[in-house]
Amino acid sequence: AAFGAARRAAKISPIEALRESSAPQKRLGWMRLLTGFGFVAGGIALFAVLPGLDTDAQVAMSLGIAAVFLIAASRLGPLIVLPCIAVLGRVLRRLFGQPGELARLNSRHSSHRVASVASPLILAIGFACLMFFLTATMQTATIVQSNERTTAEYVLVADSPGLPVAL
Repeated sequence: AAFGAARRAAKISPIEALRESSAPQKRLGWMRLLTGFGFVAGGIALFAVLPGLDTDAQVAMSLGIAAVFLIAASRLGPLIVLPCIAVLGRVLRRLFGQPGELARLNSRHSSHRVASVASPLILAIGFACLMFFLTATMQTATIVQSNERTTAEYVLVADSPGLPVAL
């Protein structure tokens, strides 16, 4: 997606770039907003159902919930980058002066362009975190299942290898 956005930007002529920059800011379509907020609502609903499920279903559901939120983030990219542009724009303005201010204003005016680059990064980082934290989630689920499997009223655990002689 980032390559496609960069390729399109590289192909445009200078006159077309000036014409496009003076055009009014593009708004998100109603279908994109509807699907984005639909996935957000679906992710929240799935997250609310999660505590009532057994451990195996929770592990499986956690992958689905993360995927639903990643899809929502990709659909609502221009809305997500606006707060980031506001914060980073101030930093750029203080660090670089006028070029930083120009970058801030350009990014704020064309948030859809920033989102076309940020959305693939959000997805890549999200999938990487998903795979990284999946291991920890599965380990926690294994511990929970092991604790549930112990059915004795009393469990004797040694502090060192083997049991004490007095026992």
